Amino acid sequence: MDGNVQIPNYRTLRHFENERLGIGGLRALNYALVRLVASEAEKFGIIIGKNTAVDSTPIKTYANDPDGKWNPHYRKKMVKIHLISDVVHLIPLYYTITGRTDGDGAELCGLISCAAERIGLSNISNIWFDGGYTSNENLAKVAVLYGLNAYYHIDVGWVNHVTFEHRFQGRVYQFEPAKEINYQYQKMWKAPYFDSDAGIMYKMNFLVDMGEYDPVAMYFRNDYITEYEECPDGVLDNYHQRNAEEGIHGILKCQYGLETNLNCRGKCNIDRHVLSVQCSTYSCFDQVTTWYYGKINQRGVSHVDIVEYSLFA
Repeated sequence: MDGNVQIPNYRTLRHFENERLGIGGLRALNYALVRLVASEAEKFGIIIGKNTAVDSTPIKTYANDPDGKWNPHYRKKMVKIHLISDVVHLIPLYYTITGRTDGDGAELCGLISCAAERIGLSNISNIWFDGGYTSNENLAKVAVLYGLNAYYHIDVGWVNHVTFEHRFQGRVYQFEPAKEINYQYQKMWKAPYFDSDAGIMYKMNFLVDMGEYDPVAMYFRNDYITEYEECPDGVLDNYHQRNAEEGIHGILKCQYGLETNLNCRGKCNIDRHVLSVQCSTYSCFDQVTTWYYGKINQRGVSHVDIVEYSLFA
């Protein structure tokens, strides 16, 4: 063996990807590679997913693609890819594809769940996302069901110290979120698993399970806005860490041809293309980390050097 490897031609690769693997095989490969990357990174003391971000990016489609829709803001016919990534080590973890007119918010919890399935929810501590994902349902679920610290865009119309108005015997009362949570919880005393001695976290979990999101979301959002009012620069500096997610989009588009190499039509085929691109990033990352494994101390190579080299190699 002289070390040279003959690269299969395009038709062979295309047949292997489209026919032998298919989209189901690519999904299984994608799942396995994410888990492998997390496992290999752990050998270096790198926790993949501790700091994650969610954002969407437009992908230009063919003019006659039925799933592509014209977007006047981007001035192109497109679909959107929603990506959850490790923003410290620049590793994409999972994605979904939606049409141009679909809302962003519905994708957030599914992305977190699928990422957690691959790397473990215990690995994820912090998450950043923009205003497209800040529905009350999402804020409540991220904090209570997933237990994550959320950093997000504060809408210009939001106010602090949101309360809930109630009228009893002709008098008006304003309930703080914690009191509203208790009030809504007590109304469900006939429900299974009701516990009169429950703590605030149990009550919030209970309300989220029952679809009561508003008081739970305000419980956390009020504190977030208070923090912003006390130190706006600190909150904004922290929030802007999500910009690394846009950098990952740029890497996938410029280095891996996510958009320029899209030579297919239909959401299903676009899905297969995105899977192939992500599998390439994971494979490259794993090869580089494996090559350096056991040699970091001797070579003086940092963890971040390895991650960045794997993405830009």
